[in-house]
Amino acid sequence: MEQGAKDDYESNEIALVIERYQKMQHEERVEFFDVAEFEYIIDHYTDRGHHYQAVKAVERGVMQHPQAISLKVRQARILLTQGNVDEAKEMLEMVAGIESSDPEILLMLGTCYNFLGDSPKATYYFEEAERFSYEEKDEVLYSIGVAFIQNSEYSRAIPFLEKAHQENLENENVIYDLAFSYDKVGESYKCIQFYNKYLDLDPFSEFVWYNLGIAYNRVNDFDRAVEAYDFALALDDNYASALFNKANSLANAEKLGEAIATYGEYLKIDGDSDETYCYIAECYFHQRKFKKSFDYYKKALQLNGYNADAWYGASVVLLVEDKVPESLAFLKKAIKLEDDNADFWLTFGKVNSTLNYYEEAEQAFQKALELDADNSDNWLSFADFYYEYEQLGMSIDILMKAKKQGVVSATLNYRLTAYLLENGDEYLAMHYLEQALSEDFSQYHDLFDFCPKALESGPVNRLIDKYKMINHYH
Repeated sequence: MEQGAKDDYESNEIALVIERYQKMQHEERVEFFDVAEFEYIIDHYTDRGHHYQAVKAVERGVMQHPQAISLKVRQARILLTQGNVDEAKEMLEMVAGIESSDPEILLMLGTCYNFLGDSPKATYYFEEAERFSYEEKDEVLYSIGVAFIQNSEYSRAIPFLEKAHQENLENENVIYDLAFSYDKVGESYKCIQFYNKYLDLDPFSEFVWYNLGIAYNRVNDFDRAVEAYDFALALDDNYASALFNKANSLANAEKLGEAIATYGEYLKIDGDSDETYCYIAECYFHQRKFKKSFDYYKKALQLNGYNADAWYGASVVLLVEDKVPESLAFLKKAIKLEDDNADFWLTFGKVNSTLNYYEEAEQAFQKALELDADNSDNWLSFADFYYEYEQLGMSIDILMKAKKQGVVSATLNYRLTAYLLENGDEYLAMHYLEQALSEDFSQYHDLFDFCPKALESGPVNRLIDKYKMINHYH
């Protein structure tokens, strides 16, 4: 019998077995099925996601054939799927005593121990499964990788998935999950590499093109991100998420007109969205079209008055238009909705400072630092606030405190140098200038912009000349 005819014959035989089993159920009677027939029945229900029917079938099978290992393995698999890990583990350990070199049993035992948090035992059984897998080794290795992925242990999944890939370079599932795992551990370039490998095998997956776009966007390769989203959209022109992300990438690439047009296309597919209106407003802001920017923030607020970002964005537009009291009113709304946003408090401090509300500004800058002490801008803005109020000592104290807290920033060191020079402490200023020059030599002109008297300092100029020589030879 030829293979095709043989497959048809087996398929018909299985269909007859399923039909006979379902008839028995309907008539509420008991009928004998051999082990192979129960395997067909259980797999039929499992493959279709009919878990209740699969459970009933496996219970009947084990009742009729209590020694059948293949049925016990299926029962353990179902128990594991249902989250009954301890029960599945007990059954598998019993079966493993008889079939100690079966990769499937060892693999499931490893999965059980992995779910239970027993890493040494999980690793032991996974390695044993790999050792005894002679056929379809890539599938066994892949299954080990998937077990780790299900437990969100992506860094542990990767070595097994890599080995699976070496066993079978064309296993699409392996390639996809490798890309996914590399994405999860932050290795974006490896993620891109494997998504591209997947697309070499199957270029018609809009979902993978979409994921590739996200990965390119993450490494700031916005043109390639847009290209990937375009492929996703060519395969599905109603893929709203791809359209939205394409617009974001265009905005990131500073192609603001194209971004605005693409956000418009997205709105036609997905309907009005306050979030999208905010993104459009931001594009218009960067184009310095402040009226249009404000109008779109207003549109966002008409849709959702609880959108803190829209209140904040509108306040920034008003601020650059020198409508400072109005800006303050919008900022207060934003902070009322989201009082743990450091950016909001930082801007609130700047606006209050502009209006000469000293205490309110000081409290706002302090709040910004409480919420985000790692952001050098928060420290610099607070120091500048005191400097504007001619409290040079306070400015120096703020930046010294930032240094003690481990904030690393060339800009901060240049600013501290300037303040110390203003304060007549040239010796200490040289210490921080050297730090600044070693961190980012290119910013040294900022020191002269902020503190013109530095141009007259011999030690400052000698130190800068020294770093000019170092940078010239590098």
